[in-house]
Amino acid sequence: MNDPEGPHELNVTEFAALIFQLGDLKLEDRAGWKRAGVQQPESEADHRFRSAIIGYALGAMEGADAGRTAMLCLLGAHPLGDLATNTALRPAPLSEAGESRQSTDLLVNLIADFGNDYVDGRSLEAQLAQDAEHIETLVQAFAYEAFGHPLAKQWVEDSYFKIISTSGRKLAGAAIEVSAEDWRRPLG
Repeated sequence: MNDPEGPHELNVTEFAALIFQLGDLKLEDRAGWKRAGVQQPESEADHRFRSAIIGYALGAMEGADAGRTAMLCLLGAHPLGDLATNTALRPAPLSEAGESRQSTDLLVNLIADFGNDYVDGRSLEAQLAQDAEHIETLVQAFAYEAFGHPLAKQWVEDSYFKIISTSGRKLAGAAIEVSAEDWRRPLG
């Protein structure tokens, strides 16, 4: 979908720095798993990636905007914190003539929009994104339990009961029924 306001200018040097900062999500452990005895848990990036794939599928299954649902999983699930204040996302300075250049404030607004939508949970896409995060947590807990972390079982149950959508419940139920041996078989 094209932006009705047309293309937006982006400070590519500063945005490149932001891309490197996004890489920090690969280094950020999902620390809650340590309470289940998992010494090397998945990263925040791992969680968001799989949540986004699940979110896209749920969006398609429910007739929602699947792309927005996936982006809500990536950007809305947890605030990106300092990323929204990165200079690449701040409005460009005024030109010498005093006119504001078209700038990257669009990205600030976009990230804020995703975060607000996710937290408010009013849109179908936000509800599905929340379901996707719960399904991803359920699947990861199920995997950790299968690999010898019995305390993860509580996350399977807790996550399942947080899922609201019919499609989400159906997918979570199917995930619980899949055996660890089936995970390792090639798809197709």
